[in-house]
Amino acid sequence: WEDLLYDSTSSHSTAPVDHSDHSSNSTQPADSSLAWVGQSALRPQQPARSDGANLAGRHGLNAADVGYVYDARMMAHETGQYHPEQPARISKVHQACEVVARRCCAIVPPKLASTVDLLRGHSAEHIRNIRQTCERAKADNELHLLGDEDTVASAGSLEPALLAAGCTIEMAEAIATGRLESGMAVVRPPGHHACACSATGFCLFNNVCLAALKVADVHKQRVCILDWDAHHGNGTVEMLQHRDDILYISLHRWEEGAFYPGTGDPQHTGNKGSVVNIGWSRAGFGDGEYMAAFDMVVCPVLRRFEPDLILVSGGFDAAEGDPLGGMRVTPAGYAAMTRALGVITASILVTLEGGYDLDATATSARAVLEVLVGSDKGRSESRFDPPDPIALADIGQVQEALAKTSCWVPRK
Repeated sequence: WEDLLYDSTSSHSTAPVDHSDHSSNSTQPADSSLAWVGQSALRPQQPARSDGANLAGRHGLNAADVGYVYDARMMAHETGQYHPEQPARISKVHQACEVVARRCCAIVPPKLASTVDLLRGHSAEHIRNIRQTCERAKADNELHLLGDEDTVASAGSLEPALLAAGCTIEMAEAIATGRLESGMAVVRPPGHHACACSATGFCLFNNVCLAALKVADVHKQRVCILDWDAHHGNGTVEMLQHRDDILYISLHRWEEGAFYPGTGDPQHTGNKGSVVNIGWSRAGFGDGEYMAAFDMVVCPVLRRFEPDLILVSGGFDAAEGDPLGGMRVTPAGYAAMTRALGVITASILVTLEGGYDLDATATSARAVLEVLVGSDKGRSESRFDPPDPIALADIGQVQEALAKTSCWVPRK
């Protein structure tokens, strides 16, 4: 599959990709001051679990078991001066999280995705198209469109896209095999809009989806993708709605299909009943509404599904002040959602998706990381406003849709 990523006759600046399923093509972080602490930081690899056992309390959310990955080379994906998906998004998040990561986390080396791993979710033509578009961008010294008018490739986009997918997969595998308990992947470009055959919505490869597929297929574990990005993960649903070992739960603005990408109808539960769409009917909902959704739908469904691993598509564009999301979730709200997931299982990976207010995204991401490492303990529990009645009606529609399926019916 070498020609999918690189022409054998062409020159390229990125490192060659190892195409084996268990490759070790790790590269050192561009920020040498954040050096990897070494394999000793990871617990010895354990046999993959396939019994669906609840892991909450097995070790707890212990700081020593939390991984963190970031690589400044992902900033080389240029999108244009006024594009909301700017390189500074990840540097700002890393700046906010770096102190916590240095003190409490195992710093995991960045890794390029292999072609084998990309082909779990994407077509060969899609992979080849991204590579060729990046080459044209380099030759022309300008940005080229990928799929839609909002998704672009630059001369340096291929390596960041491979790093974003590869880092997410590497972290998910480390958690799935017991070498880490939980973790955070600060990556870009984002992924949950990327479909099997097309790049859309700022996304090139579907990072979290590819990680879920590898954990489910190779390690035979049950995976839940919890997507709290303000936009529905249409690419993730397209790839996974036929699976019954991967559950997808999304909290997003829907507004009868008027909000991008127009998918996420609460009545749609996937081919196997493994899609849960909590679609908000209007903008402006915040912590109270999101926690009501967790109490009434998310946590009951997760308890019934009993995932071995929860992969959070961690878009922070539902944060208060975000120019695209229009919602009002605070850092305390994101922390509370993360804490609620930790009651289900300690095996959690949070991967950056959207989030376009730099300060709000960075502050929210740090709040989540602090929960993962346990440094939030001792703080008083946040009290949120009662949920809006309209939001409760939206949640009720989801419950009604789930009650019609043969799978994950929430307990009353």
